[in-house]
Amino acid sequence: MNLINDFRSHWNELAIWIRSYMVSTITGFSNIAAISNRLFRIPSELGGMLEPFFGKDLAERFQHLLLVYIVNMQHLIAAQNARDQSACDAVVAALHRSADEISTFLASINPYWDKNHWESLLYQLNNMISTEMIAMLLEEHDRELDIRDRMLKHTLMTGDYMARGVMHALVPKEFPIPAPGQ
Repeated sequence: MNLINDFRSHWNELAIWIRSYMVSTITGFSNIAAISNRLFRIPSELGGMLEPFFGKDLAERFQHLLLVYIVNMQHLIAAQNARDQSACDAVVAALHRSADEISTFLASINPYWDKNHWESLLYQLNNMISTEMIAMLLEEHDRELDIRDRMLKHTLMTGDYMARGVMHALVPKEFPIPAPGQ
C-alpha cells in the first residue's frame, strides 16, 4: 500500500509544484528558483522508486526524460504568460515529444505499461496544465479551480497506474496485464 501512496504522492506533487510555478510566473511573487529546484527533485524521487525494480540505468533514463518534460512545462508556462502564440505552439510540440518519449520508454521496460495509456495520461496532464494557466491569466477562478480538482484526481490515477506496473513486475500473477481499453 505504501508503494501506491508514494507514487500517487509524487505525481500529485508534480501538479502542486507546477501550479506554484504558474502562480509565481504570473505574479512575480515568491522565489521561482526555489520552486524550480523543488520541481526538479520529483524526477529523482520517482526514479529512485523505480531503481530497485528496474535497475539504476533505466531509473536514470526515466529521471532524465521526466526532467525534460518538466522543463518543457516551464517553457510552456513562460510562453503562455508572455502571450507568445508561436512560442506556445513550439513548446506544446516539444511537450508532446517528451510525453511520447516517456510513454515509449516506460512501455519498453514493463509489459504492464501500455504506450498508448501513458500517452493518454501525459497528454491529458499537458492539456490540464495549459488550460489551467489560461484560466489563471483570464482570471477565470471557478474554471481554474475545476481544472485543479480534475488535475489532482488525474495525477492520483497516474500514480496508481505507475504503481500497478511496478507491482506487476514484482508479482505478475497478482497484477496481470489489463486487456486493451481497461
